[in-house]
Amino acid sequence: MDQVFRRSKAILPTIARWCLVSTFIEDVLHTWFRWSVVRDTLETRWACGDVLANLLAAINMLSQLIASGLVLTRYHVSIGCYVLFGVVVYQTVAYGIGWELRIWVNTISRCGALLLLLAECQTEAPTLLAGVPSDGHNRHKAYLLLTGRILTVLYFVAYLYADLQNIYYLMQDIIVVVLVAAVTIGYKTKLSALLLVMWLMAINCYYNHFWTIDSNILTYYRMMKSFSRVMSAIGGLLMIVVLGPGDLSVDNNKKNW
Repeated sequence: MDQVFRRSKAILPTIARWCLVSTFIEDVLHTWFRWSVVRDTLETRWACGDVLANLLAAINMLSQLIASGLVLTRYHVSIGCYVLFGVVVYQTVAYGIGWELRIWVNTISRCGALLLLLAECQTEAPTLLAGVPSDGHNRHKAYLLLTGRILTVLYFVAYLYADLQNIYYLMQDIIVVVLVAAVTIGYKTKLSALLLVMWLMAINCYYNHFWTIDSNILTYYRMMKSFSRVMSAIGGLLMIVVLGPGDLSVDNNKKNW
C-alpha cells in the first residue's frame, strides 16, 4: 500500500478534487440543460416571479462553475471553498431538502470534504521568535482535518443495512463500521479511507448506473445526481488519503508511545 501511495502521489490530489466537485459540476449541467424545470421549481416554492427565479438559478449555476474552476486550477482554492459552502447552504434553503437521512448526511459529507480542501491550503504557522524552529504543529490545520474526516465518513451512516437477519448485510455493516471508526480516530487512516473508496465506488456503479438509462426519462437525472453525490464523498475520502490523518490522530501519536 505504501508503494501505491507513493506512485499515485502526483495524480491523486487532482483525482480527489475532480471527484469532490463533481456534484457541483453535475448541478451546473442540470441547471443549464433543464433550465425551465429549475426555474419553475424555484418560482413555485418561493412565489418569487419569473425574473427573480431566473436570477437565482443563474447565480447558483455561475457560483458553482466559478468556484469549481478555482478548486480544480488551485487558484484561490480557499475562496472557491467558501463559495461552495455558500452554495450548499443556498441549495439547502432554496430547494428544501426535507428530513430524508441520506440527503442530510450527503450535505454534511460535502461540507466535510470542503473542510479537507481548506486544510490542504493551510501552511505551517510561523513561530513568534525569529530563528526559533517551529514545533511542526499547525493546530488550525489539525482541527480542520479532524472535523473534515469525521463529517466525511458520516456519509456511511445512511448506507448501513437495517436487515441484521442477513449474515451478508451484517458482515458488511461490521466491516464498514470498523473502517469508519478507524478513519474517525485516525488509525491506519490512509488504508481505511482507501478501502472505503473501493467499497463506495462499487456500490455507486451498481446502484447508480445512469449511463444505462434512457436520458429522456426522469430516472436518468435522479441516478446521475445520486452518482455525482457519491463521487463527492469519494473525493473527500481521497483527500484523506492525500493529506493523512493530521496531528489529532492515533497514527500521529503512535510514535510518541
